[in-house]
Amino acid sequence: VQAWSGDASAKDFRHIGLIGTALRLREVLAIGQPDAGTFTIHRIDSTGAVSLANTFISDLGGAVVNSYAQTFCVMGIVDGPLNALAPDGLQLRWQKPNLSTAGIPWFTSLDLGSDGRVYAGTSDGVLRGYNASTGATEFNAALTTNYHAEHLLVLHDRVVIAEKDITGTQRQLRLCQLSSGAFIADQFLDKDVIALFRRDDSNTLVFGNRNGSGVVEDRNIDGGGGWEPRTWPDPITAVEQVDANTFLVALQSGTLERFTYSNAGSITLTNGTMIADLSLDPVSGLVYAARGTEVDALNPQNGQVIASYAIGDPLRYVLPVLNR
Repeated sequence: VQAWSGDASAKDFRHIGLIGTALRLREVLAIGQPDAGTFTIHRIDSTGAVSLANTFISDLGGAVVNSYAQTFCVMGIVDGPLNALAPDGLQLRWQKPNLSTAGIPWFTSLDLGSDGRVYAGTSDGVLRGYNASTGATEFNAALTTNYHAEHLLVLHDRVVIAEKDITGTQRQLRLCQLSSGAFIADQFLDKDVIALFRRDDSNTLVFGNRNGSGVVEDRNIDGGGGWEPRTWPDPITAVEQVDANTFLVALQSGTLERFTYSNAGSITLTNGTMIADLSLDPVSGLVYAARGTEVDALNPQNGQVIASYAIGDPLRYVLPVLNR
């Protein structure tokens, strides 16, 4: 510490000891939807025991976890609010109301940004970023008129928003400044976006569907150009990044592919029931798959099922919760 007052100055120091906490998996949350108006939250604890944590009378539009904030967020579409819950799925920490009228969807997207914010798109033409711990609004960006947000990626100093018009026929990427939400540019898209991933500060990998096929596009955000390293014969249902070069891609047919960006290669790992969601556990390196009414813990290199957990409800999302 050093201080000045006019020509006088002084400094002092103190030794500080830092003790790191090992990263570990606390639990895995499995969000199921028995019917259109109900969803359930099951917990798979660190011993593999499965228990029902909560049941909500609500529709279901998205779910994310921020382990640093120890906050689990789940949202409705027409009926349900955006709820921020404790990791056990019980204690309510903050809530954003659903302002739907005449059955028009209010919440259209829910994403966790790399900056830790929870981002939600709403049908009033705004995408908002919330502090995951408190729910305070820290970001606002205007969407294109008559478009709604579907997915979001924080890319260095920008926000990339995948938008679709209300007729469902036009798609685009909208770029905004991360600091202010100010509009930068719109870029035309020819695919329905399933997931966005950072490749570097100027490029994003866009996984989506076009004309009944799955495709990945390497899109340059600065110039708007891109190329498509790979296509698949069936639509994509879920994607998860394993490392900077490797992605697991689930197809509607039930096939799970391992895509390698560096050589644009794709290898079939498994076939079976369609996978609705994929999530990486960075501690073990396993990927959890929401497959039918079960959660499978997979080796992402060969697709081997290391463990399987029967939930009972048709699954929509699976989310590992870490201790930090």
